[in-house]
Amino acid sequence: SPYGSACDLCRYCLNDFKDPVDVSCPRDKCGSQSGMYPGCVDATKLLPANFTCRDKYMLNMTRIPVSNAKTSQSNIFSDQDPSNKARFLTPYNQLVGAILISQRRVTGSCSLKNDSVGRYSSTKNQKLGHICRGSEIDSDPFGADPAFSSTSTLYRGDFPKDMYYSTSELNENNVPFGFFPHNYDGAIRATKTSKYVMKGEEFKFKLFFSEYLSATKAKRLMTYMKDGGFLDSQTEEVHVEFITLNSNLNLFAKFLFIFKWEASGKISWDYRIGVV
Repeated sequence: SPYGSACDLCRYCLNDFKDPVDVSCPRDKCGSQSGMYPGCVDATKLLPANFTCRDKYMLNMTRIPVSNAKTSQSNIFSDQDPSNKARFLTPYNQLVGAILISQRRVTGSCSLKNDSVGRYSSTKNQKLGHICRGSEIDSDPFGADPAFSSTSTLYRGDFPKDMYYSTSELNENNVPFGFFPHNYDGAIRATKTSKYVMKGEEFKFKLFFSEYLSATKAKRLMTYMKDGGFLDSQTEEVHVEFITLNSNLNLFAKFLFIFKWEASGKISWDYRIGVV
């Protein structure tokens, strides 16, 4: 640099898993291609004397293997068959199926008393932050898909929104919502057929962590929850439930953890365990 020594992050941060100082290359500052370059390729196969370089090759994309789970953007599960690996929550108690996270949300205005406290609170803009909690069940989509947020490590500036979302699935900032109610079918962008909806759970927001996820992919989903804003001031209650198998006792057990956001600001919790 003519102004002294400095690091050119955009020029030298080419590979997300080798070059970045932090978690990944800074796409928000250097463009969507920053960090998207592949690692070095072994060129020893080009050295033998009998090697011939043709000018045309037939390319079959279906036969290209995924060599590394870190470089695969579309592969949700781990490269090795995860069905052969037991996921233990405690010794000898292995996860069966998925960890299910359900959220119930509330909305609506709250009435303020005509006293000094109420008058002070009424001077605040509730659109910028809820002063008190409403009581109506809220089933509107919320949050934001971190793949379209430049501040998230999941950001992909090369993703076209219209390929994955319709205009009705965008928030007021023209960013895709991150979370939709259980009764919404994103494939057809309409309400699900009733047989696919859990009774009494229609307006809850559900997330699934499959037992087949690798640790890397599970962390990506946790990042999605955090950067997407899964928990906010309208969260009223969250359930975390899963089933385990103890092969020693030949028993299935169902675990349910309940977290409640109370009006006082306290988050209380409880749990239930039962044999399936």
